[in-house]
Amino acid sequence: MAKSLGLEYVPSAFQIRYAGCKGMVAVDPELLEMEICVRPSMKKFDSERGTMDVLLHAAPVPCFLNRQVIMLLSGLGVPDRVFMEMQDETLMRAAHVLVDFKEAFGEIVTSYDFRVPKASLEPCRSLLMSDPYFRLAILTGG
Repeated sequence: MAKSLGLEYVPSAFQIRYAGCKGMVAVDPELLEMEICVRPSMKKFDSERGTMDVLLHAAPVPCFLNRQVIMLLSGLGVPDRVFMEMQDETLMRAAHVLVDFKEAFGEIVTSYDFRVPKASLEPCRSLLMSDPYFRLAILTGG
């Protein structure tokens, strides 16, 4: 399925419709290449249609360190200084993008599906850099 979708990786799960069944299926490396197992609750009606429709697939999502994750990692032996260094780097980056238009624009472009040429925003530079919504978008990445 990953190849037919043109993906460079094999997702861990797919939302499918197939032969009267619909739902989520997880990838099991122990199964044969063309094998699928569905739970009885996934079968909605009888069908001879052999085409599989993939509605969605699992994809990487940004993750953030929160108190719980930090406590888990710390308990597994990650030194506290690692988290402090990461925090310092993040704060420095945030301060930098709030005063540097080029960095701020780069942050917006990578965080959003943004298709506005940088040159067209140049006349609005001071307005954008002082706009609370723009500044929040830069800091939160979305």
